[in-house]
Amino acid sequence: MQLEICRLLREQYDLEGELTRLPGENLNYLLCGSEGERHVLKIAPAERGNDIIDMEHAAIARVADADTGVRVPRTVKTTSGSVVAEMEIAEGRRLRAQLLEYVSGTPWCELPAPTAALSHDLGVKLARLDTVLAEFNHPAMQRTHRWDLARLDAHRAKLPLIEGSQRR
Repeated sequence: MQLEICRLLREQYDLEGELTRLPGENLNYLLCGSEGERHVLKIAPAERGNDIIDMEHAAIARVADADTGVRVPRTVKTTSGSVVAEMEIAEGRRLRAQLLEYVSGTPWCELPAPTAALSHDLGVKLARLDTVLAEFNHPAMQRTHRWDLARLDAHRAKLPLIEGSQRR
């Protein structure tokens, strides 16, 4: 698959570099170019329609264009101007991806102990994001997914998988 991803990057974005698989449940890669530039390539699952990717792009663009003080990774369009890169791979399957700018920084979960000032700053930035996205609407938003906190009850059967009653 990595060879096919490299081909997609070359043909759709005119980019080459070293690919590193990023942790997590999604199929995402860090692309480090020879000049030090970095991007994140998000491989879309086969069942995800382009409408979801389009929604993500629209939400990112809305936040990026607003004065929130939050740096978000803008979508990098293909050489033909598309938000989604598509390519046929083995056995008629399709590879679909979205390339984002890389935003450097330290993830919140990797900070030592958040200070009151950092917590306040996070709250301010989340409020700004909430304000910018309050009126955002897209047809692909009318769906549910397993990370939807309003549907937390759907995961009740998985509680025994979490070790320790405190964490549960």
